[in-house]
Amino acid sequence: MTPQRFLLRLAYDGSEFHGWQVQPGVRTVQEVIEQAVSAIAKQPVAVHGSGRTDTGVHATGQAAHIDWPLDMTADQVRLAIGSRLPPDVQVLEAIPVAPDFHARFDARERRYVYLLEERNSPFTRRFRSVMPRLTLHPERMKKLLPAFLGAHDFAAFCRPTPDLPHTRCELREFSLEDAGDHLRFTLRANRFLHNMVRRLVGCVAVLAAQDEGIDTAARLLREATPHPRLIPTAPPQGLYLTEALYPALETPGCELEV
Repeated sequence: MTPQRFLLRLAYDGSEFHGWQVQPGVRTVQEVIEQAVSAIAKQPVAVHGSGRTDTGVHATGQAAHIDWPLDMTADQVRLAIGSRLPPDVQVLEAIPVAPDFHARFDARERRYVYLLEERNSPFTRRFRSVMPRLTLHPERMKKLLPAFLGAHDFAAFCRPTPDLPHTRCELREFSLEDAGDHLRFTLRANRFLHNMVRRLVGCVAVLAAQDEGIDTAARLLREATPHPRLIPTAPPQGLYLTEALYPALETPGCELEV
């Protein structure tokens, strides 16, 4: 039979993974899922993700597609794969899609959440981040966020990638909620660059601590030059990929709450 392409919505605790992408000699999310689906299908099945996450980064709404060679319903696919996965990975949803659908190239928007707290707790240390020796100023941070909205060159806010054609992105949301015991950043964009979310959060935290204004934030963005002192990379464990949006799909997508 002709394989049916499915979109999988996934959640995972990234603490024990060396990121999403398959790498030799280390445990990765993509590899664990490929092993599960290939064991069920009794043949190699590739898993194509909507994007990569780094070591220690989590997901509550990662998306990936597979070509499924067995005659099964979407719910049967979800349950079968889930039965083969370790406890730190979960299939939230399986959706039949067109044969030419692609989890990465068809995504029109992605959303991340970043959780930052003042001091680490043994109960949250894997799921929230701290920036040592840095006092957090939520109200100052909020005033800096509008400088980054819109279409810009985010070269100063990413790790250099030689094969990347350009570093322009459209940041459609950069918001901050004070949740009492932690701060919750939400970012939405048409695309994100490697380390972009963590560097944006790190920069905003540092500028706010130094009582710098929106003009400084705009200047750093405009100069497109790395400034490690002012644009540090915030730790990974507070970062969550929460959604990849596909306008052509009827379902808005399934995700866990952070």
